[in-house]
Amino acid sequence: MAERADKAGQRKDEHFAPTRTSRAWWTLGAGLLVLILVIVFMLQNGDEVSVRFLWLHGRLSLGLALLIAAVLGALCVLLLGAARMLQMRLQARRAHREGPDGAVRSAGEAPR
Repeated sequence: MAERADKAGQRKDEHFAPTRTSRAWWTLGAGLLVLILVIVFMLQNGDEVSVRFLWLHGRLSLGLALLIAAVLGALCVLLLGAARMLQMRLQARRAHREGPDGAVRSAGEAPR
């Protein structure tokens, strides 16, 4: 009986390392939850509003107008983040090309 309780205690202490598949499932679940919330938001904000942008004007539902604004804002953040990552990648490549002493190495020269 004591052995059985001891084995049960060992099973509780075991922790499994998270896998890519488990992270993908959690991400998918979170994404579906956000999608449901967005759909509910759009359905509750169906009133039509007048929208003007530069030379364009028309009428849209309020939920759709806000969704479009959020997507455009996310695209701006994405583009700025991509530009920053490209900038950092170029800096890292430049630093790798230069040696620790700051001298520029030729393409065939091995690092010191």
